[in-house]
Amino acid sequence: MHFISSKIYDGIIHCMTFGIRLYGFRNKKAALWIHDRKVLKNTMFAQLRDLSPEKPVIWFHCASLGEFEMAKPIIDEIRENRSYSDSIVVTFFSPSGYRNALKYDKVDVYAYLYPDTSTNAKNWIISLRPDTVVWIKYEYWAQHLLEAKKSGARLILANAHFSEKKIYFRFLKPWYIPILKSFEKIFTLDIASSIVLKNHGLENSRVSGDTRIDRVLDNAGSNFEDQRIIQFAAKRQTIVLGSVWPEDMEIISAAIPLLLEKYNFIIAPHEISEHHVASLIASLSTTACRYSKLEPDTNTADFRIMIIDNVGMLSKIYRVGVMAYVGGAFGKGLHNILEPLAYGIPVIFGPKISSRTEAMDSIIAGFGKSVRNSDDFITAVESFNKNIELKTRILTYLQANKGASSSIIQYIFNQ
Repeated sequence: MHFISSKIYDGIIHCMTFGIRLYGFRNKKAALWIHDRKVLKNTMFAQLRDLSPEKPVIWFHCASLGEFEMAKPIIDEIRENRSYSDSIVVTFFSPSGYRNALKYDKVDVYAYLYPDTSTNAKNWIISLRPDTVVWIKYEYWAQHLLEAKKSGARLILANAHFSEKKIYFRFLKPWYIPILKSFEKIFTLDIASSIVLKNHGLENSRVSGDTRIDRVLDNAGSNFEDQRIIQFAAKRQTIVLGSVWPEDMEIISAAIPLLLEKYNFIIAPHEISEHHVASLIASLSTTACRYSKLEPDTNTADFRIMIIDNVGMLSKIYRVGVMAYVGGAFGKGLHNILEPLAYGIPVIFGPKISSRTEAMDSIIAGFGKSVRNSDDFITAVESFNKNIELKTRILTYLQANKGASSSIIQYIFNQ
């Protein structure tokens, strides 16, 4: 971890933090990042002091909400098998992760990690006193991990995915390899990731699969009784467009008029600000209803497009679809395709998926399609509509790959 000195590293972190503060003057998310850390600091450290000294502390770190969804199945199993004999602390980098996680009540303390300087890291570990650290997927905070290791905590990396193209194995290899070696065990999503680690001298990996599969299968078994959604999807086959960005809608908007004769559309945009929702509605050729504007007893059967302008419903809404499009793969990254797959429906997504194991698996197995334009989207919809065997194939795949959470839990407590 000493590829560069601690002072130089601290200087880099201070510069990055200053940049975020400047960006906060024009970006809402950056402003929340600054605001929450300033306002909540004393409260979060007070909560740490209130933790029972008799209970082992398990610290999970998640970059944002997507990574928290990976942590939840592990936390669920800890609570199910060990009740509240452990204190569970979850930290975030992103405000969207922190703020949306608070409704999940199986965690003792939610907190932000403060910039990864040596001083912040030492203060955090002294206050937290972790016994086990479970890092989810990526975003390695070198100083915090170093201090946790020095304190005697066990470091576990879960849901990891690696390829030779990652910066960890290229020009920053002298910095990242010692960090990866600090983990007692690295649980990878696939065999290819473990092979990459071994090629670079890392023998501390084990293939476990994706904890999100356990989560989505559990969600798929939950009740859903929203009559506005159910009525809307009852009259025609419905395609659910989940976590879509403007880049996704550029290709889908042109295709929707050609598909409306046969399909209804539920659209859940990634960004639900008034400006983005208004822009989305304006881009559609047919009048769309907004979920937030509907009364509980509104009959939605005659609508053709519904906009879901809230956070938290999407994973349950997929159940009314005959297929789904999952956004993000034209830009920053594909969102969770396992959520619709849990209901046995095929998925369509954009082209940037090389690092997504589940997306590549779905294409190979025939229940996933990567598209680049409107014609590709229409072709994918038509091909899925004609295949009645997909549901069995999808659910067989999920059942064969579940159990990652149990594997991780067994290692942590039976080591």
